[in-house]
Amino acid sequence: MPTRSLTQSEAETRAALISVERYDIAVDLTDLPTGPLVRSVSTVTFACREPGAETFVDCAAEVVAATLNDRPLAPAADGRIVLDGLAGHNVLRVESVQADTATGEGVHKAVDPADGEVYVWMSFEPDEARHVWACFDQPDLKAPHAFTVTAPAGWTVTSNSGRARVEERGTARRWTFAATPPLSPYNTVINAGPLHEIRREVDGWDLGVFARRSLAAILERDAGEIFTLTAQGLGFYGRVFGMPFPQRRYDQVFMPEFGGAMENYGCVTWSDAFLRRAEPTPAERELLAKVLLHEMAHMWFGNIVTMRWWEDLWLNEAFAEFACHWAAERATAYSDAWASHLADGKLTAYLADQGPISHPISVAIADVAEAASIFDAITYPKGASVLQQLMTYVGEDSFVAGMTAYSPGTPGATPPCRGPRRRARRGRGRDLNACARAGWRPRNRPAELERDGGALVLTARGPGGRSAAAGGRDRRVRPRR
Repeated sequence: MPTRSLTQSEAETRAALISVERYDIAVDLTDLPTGPLVRSVSTVTFACREPGAETFVDCAAEVVAATLNDRPLAPAADGRIVLDGLAGHNVLRVESVQADTATGEGVHKAVDPADGEVYVWMSFEPDEARHVWACFDQPDLKAPHAFTVTAPAGWTVTSNSGRARVEERGTARRWTFAATPPLSPYNTVINAGPLHEIRREVDGWDLGVFARRSLAAILERDAGEIFTLTAQGLGFYGRVFGMPFPQRRYDQVFMPEFGGAMENYGCVTWSDAFLRRAEPTPAERELLAKVLLHEMAHMWFGNIVTMRWWEDLWLNEAFAEFACHWAAERATAYSDAWASHLADGKLTAYLADQGPISHPISVAIADVAEAASIFDAITYPKGASVLQQLMTYVGEDSFVAGMTAYSPGTPGATPPCRGPRRRARRGRGRDLNACARAGWRPRNRPAELERDGGALVLTARGPGGRSAAAGGRDRRVRPRR
């Protein structure tokens, strides 16, 4: 199905019109052992501030049936279902089917070549939940999600809120999970399959790790180190962010054919390539620690506190990349994490910042499709480096005081820089507005392609962004004919 990318203007209009109260989502995975289908029924309860108005819900899966307040709706088009004649209080029910679980978006079925077992994972950043069920797929429309998953009897299902009530249903089992805290649709997850599970209680936390059965021995080898790092990270972040992670259970699921790792609230999904088939090297162990701490930092900055729109992706990624090095240095055995950042990520950012892909850390994003272009070395390692400079400038104690005052327990989003920056500034009385001018939101591009008569001219500006008339040193290059 062809789909349209949500624009910032559309997102702002929709957020001003509605507030989402709750999602109740039933997912059926029983076709997957032999077929491709994931079936979903999404029931969305939401309020409208202007009764009689119109908006739309996102759904890029095949829609079987859709009703709004028991009234049938017109078919979906471009991955959207029009919701007209809204009431003050509304109940939307959409039944959908996703058949492309091999190469599609949002949900993926993998077959383990070692034993033929089937596994399925879901991953939704930036806006791929709509490919599995109907939702208002934008970060600032947060709501509790309650999942009910029907899966083959031999499978284990994981989701955000941890332990589920499990009921036998003949050749299947139904997993009913408690509602999550208010989350953006992209922060939710379902993983399933005949998973090998290891659990341990550490420092009061109920910690779990999962992997496919054929990797059980490797998971057993690495579980102790993963549990230690997880407890160290939860303890450190709870102190410096001024609140502990509000859920006792914290799961990490290593899945086949997954790329990288994803910070789903309470249930992080990893590529099982991180479970090294040979004994991990020291560098591989440090990488696992930093990725684990990066994803964990998102529990506070990304999941509990969420950007309003993708121009503030730094609140997620720059901050998590900074925090993982900070936590590794302060709370784990990897006390030289910042040195490896200098030797690897920061050098990559230097190169990116000198080329045509350079951009402000906080950059205007017209639509969600454009947001994909800024998951890069500028947002991640450069953003982390600027935040490290900020903490060094104000002092770690003042920085921690600012993070605590910022109160990650407050749901929703913040303007770029202003929230954490203002609070850090209070600790030392220093002017931190320069951070917004030197990296976060520079007003000049280092190079621009301009038209001079009939010719195109590449103009590179001086370090201060000054024009030639203001005394800057411009270099103008005309292409040879």
